[in-house]
Amino acid sequence: MGEVRRAVVLAVTVLSALAVAAPVQAEVRPGVWTFLYADKESLTGTYVPENQDGAKGSVTKYADGRYRVELDGVGAPGVPMVTAVGGNGVHCQLASFGSNGLMYVDCYAGTARKNSKFMLTFFSPPADSPANSAYGFAFSGPQATSFPGGTSISTDASSGVSTVQFTRAGFTNGGNVQVTAVGRSPARCSVMSWVQTTSGVTAQVKCKNLFGQSPVPPQWTLVYARERSIIGGDTEHFGYLQADRPDWSSPDPYPPDPNRNRGPNGYTHVVRRPVPNVGTYQVRVHGALAEAFTLHVSVNGDTAGFCVPTGWNFNLADPEWPGTVDVACFDGAGAPANQVFTLNYYSPS
Repeated sequence: MGEVRRAVVLAVTVLSALAVAAPVQAEVRPGVWTFLYADKESLTGTYVPENQDGAKGSVTKYADGRYRVELDGVGAPGVPMVTAVGGNGVHCQLASFGSNGLMYVDCYAGTARKNSKFMLTFFSPPADSPANSAYGFAFSGPQATSFPGGTSISTDASSGVSTVQFTRAGFTNGGNVQVTAVGRSPARCSVMSWVQTTSGVTAQVKCKNLFGQSPVPPQWTLVYARERSIIGGDTEHFGYLQADRPDWSSPDPYPPDPNRNRGPNGYTHVVRRPVPNVGTYQVRVHGALAEAFTLHVSVNGDTAGFCVPTGWNFNLADPEWPGTVDVACFDGAGAPANQVFTLNYYSPS
């Protein structure tokens, strides 16, 4: 793949008319948060990424496909997310993380470690969180973390499906869910589904250890956000969608499910297959988003496959489609495959 193109702006595509504005709610301010784009995947040693915001961080490659991320001033409980960037069939996961801002990321081509670019975002509970705020996150490990309080996590041993129950007003089957595998063995996790319940929303996750049976099952981090950014705030520039037509073959873009399709100022996204290649998608965007941004993608359904952003671009000369995000999806063996996926982006500028 060629060098990933850095965006000056990302944006969101308007359809035929603006969406109906959401009810005005109290502003929600994020708690401790940070994001960075680790774009020097082959550099041995420590560097400070240019594309980052929030609590500052540095990245160190200490072995092939293995990275240490150190974040300053991150002592609050919370969880990170990580997404590989690139179209070479590599996925990235959290090897481990703690509350001291020290996090380890491993990237794999199948079960072999391989260097890769990646996005990392860390978030802790928002400073203000109204009772109807549809935002929550969870970590499934032995030192389980969840927000809001009372979130329940359970795993069915026979199927390997984990269920997160967010019991709180405001949660619906809209919004966006992202998941990241956690562990020192190569694993991938998918968002199987998320549905509204009488008391909130239930999200289901399924993880596959790529080594097969293992004494330590894969763990994961998860975040749910509706009308909130991935770090929990409801201001500034953010957007999300679920690309729910994986086999779409028309040259015309389609609008994803409007309940799961949100952009700045009421705009919505569209998705197309720019070429007939299997597993290749383009999210077309329209609106303002500054250069410092984070972007995460998760595969949906009962699959060991995965999806990653491969690049992004902004073209001021094209008033209809000024911005694009390219996404590539793969099956469990790392071959290109059509997949349903969710995408979430955020910029504080």
